[in-house]
Amino acid sequence: MSIFGYQSDQINTTVNTTSALGEHSAIKFRPEDVVNTIVFNSNRDSFTLTNTNILMGNDIVFKRTAGVGRFNSERIFRLPVKAFFRGFSRAAFGITFSNIGNPFTYRIDSNGHVFLNGEITSVNEEVIFNFTPYVVETPIRFVDF
Repeated sequence: MSIFGYQSDQINTTVNTTSALGEHSAIKFRPEDVVNTIVFNSNRDSFTLTNTNILMGNDIVFKRTAGVGRFNSERIFRLPVKAFFRGFSRAAFGITFSNIGNPFTYRIDSNGHVFLNGEITSVNEEVIFNFTPYVVETPIRFVDF
């Protein structure tokens, strides 16, 4: 299990810029990428894909639509399919936290589907989802729920 985090203090709206990693693109979540049990901030939440096909999260923040309650290892959204490397697991596991400090465990399967386990204890609680970067298949594709 790994813990990875990145928290920015400003909203980055730049798309297709050049950095030390080379070309990268911010990709927004589409309605078909998210189940109806959570809600995102559509103006902010995205993930970044570098030209070397490494996927990184960008302060992905979401709320549970039903308010207080539990995520029971349920699928909540999807990311691009992971690349296959012989001898390596295609599933990723980790811990992320809410804005009030509650821990949540996650699993990203080989299809890029994200599963979350943890409890929302406050009406205004939001999960700040950060995941370990990974290499995606090329061409990029998504697997339906």
